[in-house]
Amino acid sequence: MRDNNSIQVNDIEINSIEVNDIEVKSIEVNNIEVKSILSFSENIKLILSASSFQDKYSIKLDPELISILNMILSSNSTYFDNIQESFKSIIADQKIDMNDIPSIISLLSDLYKILYNHNIKDIVKGISIDKCIIILKFVIDIIIKDSIDDNEKQESITVVINSLIDVSSELIIMRDSLKTSTSFSFLPFCK
Repeated sequence: MRDNNSIQVNDIEINSIEVNDIEVKSIEVNNIEVKSILSFSENIKLILSASSFQDKYSIKLDPELISILNMILSSNSTYFDNIQESFKSIIADQKIDMNDIPSIISLLSDLYKILYNHNIKDIVKGISIDKCIIILKFVIDIIIKDSIDDNEKQESITVVINSLIDVSSELIIMRDSLKTSTSFSFLPFCK
């Protein structure tokens, strides 16, 4: 996909070109050109800094989740680049199905570990994976909206991916419940 956007204000011209999911920004001030390449993580930082980003994406974030995202971007930004790469591999076979659940479980588990290591209160207490679900859905929503032009296709992919994220999170919760349950301790695979 290749997008080209250009803005000119007085003697400053800003061009944005996206080629194969890498955004190249070109800024020209008084005929001196400066270019930069933004990673997906840097793109997320820009999105979060925009005052109207909540209007563009279907997943809404409260101030706490925005703060958590910024914290992860500061300390572990490669995680978001990994999400983008995982999403590319999920859709590489031109379909999204139950075979993609292990990839999504891995993304959720990695995010849970990141939040746990940052002492996010609900995660440290072990009571909630909800923050991970919302963050992952938001980041994937960004990928979908920024890489697919057709609104119908965006919507259908988002519905399927969100369903897979929900199923994956239920599997994680069920696994953890079975591990802590003593009523199933006689089953060798639940220990």
